[in-house]
Amino acid sequence: MTRRSVPSRHRDLVEELVADLRPVRRLWSPGARWAAWVIASGVAMAVVPAFLGMGMTPDVTRRLHDVSTMLGVALALGEAFLLAYLAFCAAVPGRELPRSGTLLLAAIAVVGIVFVVPQGPDPRLALYGFTMAGLPCLLMMLMIGMVPWLSLLVAVGRGAPSHPRLAGGLAASAAFLLPAAMLEAACPFVGRLHVLVWHVMPIVLLVAFSALLLQIARPRVAHFAPRVRSA
Repeated sequence: MTRRSVPSRHRDLVEELVADLRPVRRLWSPGARWAAWVIASGVAMAVVPAFLGMGMTPDVTRRLHDVSTMLGVALALGEAFLLAYLAFCAAVPGRELPRSGTLLLAAIAVVGIVFVVPQGPDPRLALYGFTMAGLPCLLMMLMIGMVPWLSLLVAVGRGAPSHPRLAGGLAASAAFLLPAAMLEAACPFVGRLHVLVWHVMPIVLLVAFSALLLQIARPRVAHFAPRVRSA
């Protein structure tokens, strides 16, 4: 039985694809990319509030000496940096991350932020006042977290994550926990209901959105991988 000849159009297609192949530049190690992201995120956290004129509560100095406030800030920052590193690790081909463990870390962070806040009565429990008090927090979270989130999402998408949805969720968790840490000290309103609705729920929704976004957009993001120019 003779082997069937390959049609010429198939050979032409293969030759065209091979001619378009270009070697890609090797990405930095997860640790180096994580360090660069931490520096860039720190700059964004310092510049964006000043540029937009976002102020802090007048008693921020006193709040920073409060044990529960500092615990919330430290918890949010620590979890943000850890989840960002896990997101970079998730982009390494063949490296598997335990889903249950990473999701547990994110859950501990968002739940911990709520329970370290005093349960004192919120003087603005009326619907209109409650909404007007929460919208600035939501705006601050989105504006400050947008740059760290998009940069981390693109950096992870340029890799080869085995589970894009997990990597996308980690990216959003890490990025938006940074402004959540700032809100622990800067928000003038104290109360678990306020923190749950305006500090935590947006993170949960953004994590779900980021997971779906990376799942859908990763093939396009991968095209941003730097190519090595031929001499």
